[in-house]
Amino acid sequence: MDSTIVQTAGSWYSSQLAVVLAGALIGFAGIVVGHLLDSRSTRKAQLEMEWRKDKARHYAELIDAISDILDEKIDREEGHRNAFNRYLHAYHLVLVIGSEKVVKTMSQIYNHQEQLKIENLQDSNIRKEIGKLLVQLIIDIRDDLKIPVAPNTDLSVYRLKMSLRETKK
Repeated sequence: MDSTIVQTAGSWYSSQLAVVLAGALIGFAGIVVGHLLDSRSTRKAQLEMEWRKDKARHYAELIDAISDILDEKIDREEGHRNAFNRYLHAYHLVLVIGSEKVVKTMSQIYNHQEQLKIENLQDSNIRKEIGKLLVQLIIDIRDDLKIPVAPNTDLSVYRLKMSLRETKK
């Protein structure tokens, strides 16, 4: 009778040990899976941040080239030719990486490239049209980079200066 009790107690302890080991294994597996998922989401967030920084750099190159095109201090021939070449390079790059809204607005600006000359910007109608497109480009870029524009913001704060005469006012 004593041996039956010992066998029953032994099998009870074995089954309890199996339950504890199974729980420990399940807990360990949960920790490993949780760590893998967490590191994957962290890596995804890092890649997204790097991608956004790259986009911001390319957008900055585009805006810098446009600013140089609009700057009347730059030598008319060589400086503007260089600015247009930089603009075209940035334009082509942004065609690949830019959001659809940015690409559409950029295409509208590109369609007005003949008007993007200092001589033509003296015409107030051309100036307003190009100015609106450039403001829209800035808004679209901010949207693509997830930089919010507050509702009811006066969008003229995003207006690029188009000449020295304008900045002296």
